[in-house]
Amino acid sequence: MLVGGKELYAYLGIPYAQPPIGDLRFRKPVPVSPWEGVYNASSKPKPCRQLPVPLVASLSLNYSGSSEDCLQINVWLPSSACPETGSCAGKHPVIVFIHGGGFQWGDSALFLHDPANFVALSDVVFVTFNYRVGLHGFLSLEVPELPGNVGLWDQNLALKWVRKNIASFGGDPDDVTIDGQSAGAISVALHAVSPHSKGLFKRAIMQSGAPLSLATSDFFYGKGRFINVAGTLGCYDPKKTLDEQLAEAIKCLRDLEPAELIQKLEQLDFVQHAFTPVDNDEFVPFSVSSPETWNKLNVKEVMLGTTENEAGIFFHFATESFPKIIDVLLTQYRTASTVTITQVFGAPLFQARRIVRSYFGDGDEDLTYEQLRDILGEMIGDALFYCPALLFADSVSESGIKTYRYEFAYRPSHSFYPNWMGVAHGEDVMYTLGSLPFIKDKSRYTEPFGKMGKKFLATQNYTKEEEEFMKELVGAFNSFARTGKPVIPHPDVEWPEYTMEKRRVLVLKPNNYTVIRDNKRQRCELWKPVLYKSDLSKGTRATTTAKPIKPGSSVTTKKKLPHPGKGRSTSSSPQSIRLPGMLVLAACAVACLNARLLST
Repeated sequence: MLVGGKELYAYLGIPYAQPPIGDLRFRKPVPVSPWEGVYNASSKPKPCRQLPVPLVASLSLNYSGSSEDCLQINVWLPSSACPETGSCAGKHPVIVFIHGGGFQWGDSALFLHDPANFVALSDVVFVTFNYRVGLHGFLSLEVPELPGNVGLWDQNLALKWVRKNIASFGGDPDDVTIDGQSAGAISVALHAVSPHSKGLFKRAIMQSGAPLSLATSDFFYGKGRFINVAGTLGCYDPKKTLDEQLAEAIKCLRDLEPAELIQKLEQLDFVQHAFTPVDNDEFVPFSVSSPETWNKLNVKEVMLGTTENEAGIFFHFATESFPKIIDVLLTQYRTASTVTITQVFGAPLFQARRIVRSYFGDGDEDLTYEQLRDILGEMIGDALFYCPALLFADSVSESGIKTYRYEFAYRPSHSFYPNWMGVAHGEDVMYTLGSLPFIKDKSRYTEPFGKMGKKFLATQNYTKEEEEFMKELVGAFNSFARTGKPVIPHPDVEWPEYTMEKRRVLVLKPNNYTVIRDNKRQRCELWKPVLYKSDLSKGTRATTTAKPIKPGSSVTTKKKLPHPGKGRSTSSSPQSIRLPGMLVLAACAVACLNARLLST
C-alpha cells in the first residue's frame, strides 16, 4: 500500500492464539498451532465479543458483529524493512500499541488505531492486536477455575509473539516499545511490573492512564458480582451455595452460545457486568496501590501524559446514563461527592471531606449546573487521570528510570464534543498515532460505526496546522521509541526530563510548546493516601492548603437554579443517603469505563 507516497506492507489478522471458545472461554490463551501453506493476512480482525458503546448524541459503536475468535495481531512495516530481493534483514525499532476502552470495549481495527501513517512518517515496525475485554477478559473469582486477568494474559501472549516473530517482519525484538492509551496505558504499566512480561520490551508510553486509575477496581469483582451475572445468565441456583455449584456454574457459562450470552448481559445495567483487572494474582503478584510496586519496573524509560480535560466526557456519560443524578448533585453536591469518594475509593469519611473541601471550599454556595459540572469534572479527572499519572511519575523517576511527562492541551477543530468538554479524553490519539488523515478515508471505516457513524465521520475535516502538529508529535513518539528521549522537531523546544526536584511537564499545542511545573501537587497530595490505600485511621483533620475552585471561574455563569436543599440540615450521614449515594457511585463507575471512541 502507498501512504503519503511511501510504500508499506500490512499483515492483518494474524492469529497469535487459539480461538478462546468452548472450554477455552475464560481461560488463559493457548498459543496458536502452526498452519500449513500461506496464511491470508489481508483482512482486519473482528473485534472481540463486547456490547454496544455509546458515543455522543445518537451515535454509538455497534459490536453485534464481534466474535470470540478474535485473538489476532496486525503488523505494519516500511517496504525497506523487507526488500523484495531478500529476507527481512533490517532491524527496525518496534512499537506495540494496546488499545483502550475501560477493559470493556475496543478493538485494533478502528481507524483511530491505524498506524500506517505513523509508519510512513517514522520508518518503524508497528504492531496492534485484539485482546479479550469485559466479561470474557476479566471475569474473576480469584480461584484456579476462574482466575481473571485473561485479557492481560492475551496481551502477554501477543508480546511473546512479537518477541518470537517480529524479526521476520524486519523488526528488532530487542528494541520494542509498548504504547497504550487509557485502559491500554494501565495495561502497559502492569506489563512493566509483571514478571511474566519481563524482557519483552524496553520502553513504555502511557497515554491517559496509570495503574492508580484502578483504585476503584475493588468495586468490579467479587463473589456477589459473579453470582449476579451468573444468575442473569441462568447459570446460578440461589438454592445452593456458590461453593456447592462453582464448577457447574463455570461450565454453564462456558457452554452458553455467544449470542445468548451477549443478549442476556444487555438485560443488566452496565455497572453490574463490568469486570476489570485484579492484582495480587499470578500475573500481577503485587498490589497496584503500593508505591513500592512501581519502584521496580522492567523498563529503561517511561513517557506518560494526560489531556487537559480528561473527565468532561465521563461526566456527560454519567448524567446521560443516570439522569436523576443531576437533581441529587444540585441539592446535595457536597454530601453526594463525599459519599462517592468513600464508597468508590474506600476513603475514610474525614479524608473524603478534606478532598471535597479542596474543590468546593467551606461554604454551601448555590451552584448552577454548569458550575457544578466543571468542578466535578475536575475532581473526577484528578482522581482517575492526573493524580495517578503524577504519583506514578514520582515513583518511577525516584527509582532512577528516565521519565517524561506531557499534557495534551489542544482542542481539535474536528472535536466530536461540545465546547464545554475542552480537550477531552482520547482527543490526542489521532495526533500521537498519526491517524488524523484517516478521519476522511472511508475505506478505513469499520462496521461498528454503522451508517450514521460513517456519515458523521465523512463530514469531519482537519487543518494544515493540525496536520503539522500531528507530524511533530509522531516525530516525538518516534524519537522516544528509538532513543528513549522524546524530541519535538523544533529547534527551540526541549522536552525536559521529569524529576522530583523539578517536576517539569511539557504542554503540547500547535506552535506553542511550553514547560510548566506540575500544577496540582497540593490536591494530589490529598488524593495520594486514598489512591495508595494508605492507613488513614490515625490521620488528622487538618484543612488542606489547596485552594477551592471558584464557582463560575471556568464557565459562563448563567441564572442560578434554586437550591432545594438551602436551609436544610447538612448533617446527613453517608448511610442516610445510601440510595442517592449509590446512584452517584454507579454513575461514576460508568464514567470510569467510558471513553471517547473506546479510549478510558
